[in-house]
This record gives sequence, C-alpha cells and structure tokens, in this order.
Amino acid sequence: MRRLLFIPIAFALLAATTTIAGAANPAGTPTSSMTLDPTSGPPGTEFTVSNVEEDVCVTKGPTEVDLTAPGAEPEAQTVPADLDGNWEATFTVPEDTEVDEITVNAECHFAGELQPTGVQGVRAIPQQTPPAIVVYDPVTFTVTQPDTTTTTTTTEPTTTTTEPDTLDESDVAEGVVAQPTLTG
Repeated sequence: MRRLLFIPIAFALLAATTTIAGAANPAGTPTSSMTLDPTSGPPGTEFTVSNVEEDVCVTKGPTEVDLTAPGAEPEAQTVPADLDGNWEATFTVPEDTEVDEITVNAECHFAGELQPTGVQGVRAIPQQTPPAIVVYDPVTFTVTQPDTTTTTTTTEPTTTTTEPDTLDESDVAEGVVAQPTLTG
C-alpha cells in the first residue's frame, strides 16, 4: 500500500519541479525569454535582440547563440555569450521590406568546431551541431510603413534699412578761437 501511495507523490513532485524550473519545449530543452529593442519600425531600422537578465546562456564551457531572423539582414548569425551568459545581436530591416513581421529565433549551445567522431569506411563522420542547451521563445519585430512626412522650411528674405545719421547739438563741438602766430 505504501508503494502505491509513493508513486503518485513522486509524480506530483516531479511535475512541481518541472513547473518551477521553467517551461520546456517538446524535446525537453528549457525555454527562456529574450527581448527586442525597438519592437517595431520602418524599413532601415536596426533592432537588437538579447537575453533577458535572468535567462542567460551559461554552462560549463564556452557557449554561443544561433539566431535566425528571416527577412532581416543578416538572416542568420552566431554570437558568443559572455562569461556571465549574456548575449546580443543586431539586425537591420532591409529598405525594400513591405509592412510585415520578422520573427527572431535563438538557441544557446556549447561553442566549438565540428570534430570527427568516428570512421565509416575511409571517410570521417563529422560531429553534429551540439544540441541546444536553451531554446529562447521567439520574438517578433513589426515592420511599419515608412515615414512619408515631408517637412519644408521656407525663409522670407530680410531687408535692412539704415537711416542716415542726424546730428544734434550734443554732437557738435564748441568752437575754439585761436590767434595765429607768424614767425619769420
């Protein structure tokens, strides 16, 4: 009887632990959040994607984040996570983009180069891309209409008129009477 009671309690604890630890995608990889700044703008806008403070890409060893943003420039890039697990990437909305949405996806995984894992006949079988440690929930950038407001500034020519100086009594010096001295 104790065993039958123990099994439901164990499943309840496992479910509670999974809920507290965070959601997981169907493959069992934890999901995290990332942020977008700005969240919308016209063609030509640069936007930055980064992890939110508590959702870092940290493990034992170097990690990097693969990002895809179909419709942005570049469409895909890999950025390193710093020692604290923080990362960011910048994308640009192409000038010829219509009003649309650009969805950004990201996965954190161990950094490293592909290495042979075995030999089959005479060719090496490359190691597969390391599995994701964290899969970030997608974020969406909204492409808006380009700003078509035209500002025209006109200035009117200015005319400067100068009045001739007029003299009044205070401007006139008093006369001095002098006697010339003639020398020989």
